[in-house]
Amino acid sequence: MTSKSETRRLSDKEGDLSSHPVLISLDQTYVCFDVEQPCDAKQELLITRSPTVPNNVLVAFRIRTNAPTRYIVNPNSGLLSKDKPFQNVVIELVGNRFNPHHRLIVQAIQVQSEAEMKQIVPLELSTTLMNIENTNNMDSGNTQETASLSSVLEQSSRTGEERVKELIGLNAMLKDDIEKINNNIITAQKLKEILLKHLEQRKKLSENLKIKLKTKEEEYVKLVKKVESQENILKHLQTPKPTDNNNCVIS
Repeated sequence: MTSKSETRRLSDKEGDLSSHPVLISLDQTYVCFDVEQPCDAKQELLITRSPTVPNNVLVAFRIRTNAPTRYIVNPNSGLLSKDKPFQNVVIELVGNRFNPHHRLIVQAIQVQSEAEMKQIVPLELSTTLMNIENTNNMDSGNTQETASLSSVLEQSSRTGEERVKELIGLNAMLKDDIEKINNNIITAQKLKEILLKHLEQRKKLSENLKIKLKTKEEEYVKLVKKVESQENILKHLQTPKPTDNNNCVIS
């Protein structure tokens, strides 16, 4: 397992992103696992070489985690060139055992210079269950905040300049709430897309299981017929044959 100091280094590197050149881009940085399926949950990432990178430069990437026994990443590293500018990566959650403290980051460097890390893209990890729970809690919290705001406006006895300051403060609070709501809407839309993908995966899994079940049922029917045939043969062999008295000779 990764030590605490290693985890701290991962966190420190994640925070220092602004000064580094962009070498790669990801189709998603929010990785949400469907942990309610019988198989290990998987998600795919598409890592693409940035078009701003010179054609003669190779970009190397690797994926690191503070929970190496919980994730299988295939491939966990690679090279991106002008001829091969993208790479599909599959991340598998072993045993569907997720912990919110798990971290995954994608690191990229220019290979020709052997320089130290140039770009780090942190991935936000979650599960569909956690997001649905947060979405349900979101409604009740917003209702309470609205009631609280109405109560403040009704009970306030300030006038003049103090009232203006109070309203300015409330306006700032409302803007902050609107920003949070917009972020929640974006998160909900992402969750919807993820759930639709997971639903499609469930449908494919269900179809595969139905095909396997049909195959097993056909095999079972064949085995039953074979067993019945063997039992009939065995009964026939165990049945005593009648003796022919006409062929008996008394001397």
